[in-house]
Amino acid sequence: ARTASGAGGLPVSDLLTLFAREQGEGQTKGDARGISGLQYVFHLLLEAADFGDALREARGDLSLFHAFLKRIVARVRMLRAGEFLVFNGGWLQPDYGHAVMYCVERERSGDRFAFTVINTGEGCEYHEATYRDYPKLKRRAAFSVRNIHRRQMLNDVFWYLLFKMRYGFSKAHEPRQLYEVLLPFLQEEMGEEERRREAAASYTDTRDPAKNDAEAGSRGMGGRKHA
Repeated sequence: ARTASGAGGLPVSDLLTLFAREQGEGQTKGDARGISGLQYVFHLLLEAADFGDALREARGDLSLFHAFLKRIVARVRMLRAGEFLVFNGGWLQPDYGHAVMYCVERERSGDRFAFTVINTGEGCEYHEATYRDYPKLKRRAAFSVRNIHRRQMLNDVFWYLLFKMRYGFSKAHEPRQLYEVLLPFLQEEMGEEERRREAAASYTDTRDPAKNDAEAGSRGMGGRKHA
């Protein structure tokens, strides 16, 4: 667990819990849902910080990096309908780095996901433009891909390539790799033959949905080859 200290030397998690409790004192029952929402957001951010620490510790150690990726995929697989995960993301060039945030949501249908990139800097030219403050052109901070099949979302090669951009320094790590390669992969639909195999597997394993998730994550990235 994350043990970073805040004011007074208390762990960050304790500070957030204390803050949420103080905010809840004297509130009406109608406000309880809002306080619960705050606590959930705090939990998401603390978990994101833990993942960030784990990735930093894995640099230079491929076995730790492999364990980190397995932890990520397992955590995404555990999401229930309507739940979220947040990660620190971005890319590292030899002489600079750029940070973004990733958010994964298991959609309410339960068998589809959404993946959102939150970015206000390099690469935001890929985001939707808005003229709300005309004549200024602004970009939306969030770029979302929705209705993602679990086969794509649990693909281990996708997660490897995504976090490889934060694992080491390379000139190949740039916005184009994220926006033109990885995000379009999430949008790919299965071909007819793949759809039939998926339907057959779902029918065969209806009593073991976890097995379907495991098999979905073990398949290669759309049959592509990578160096």
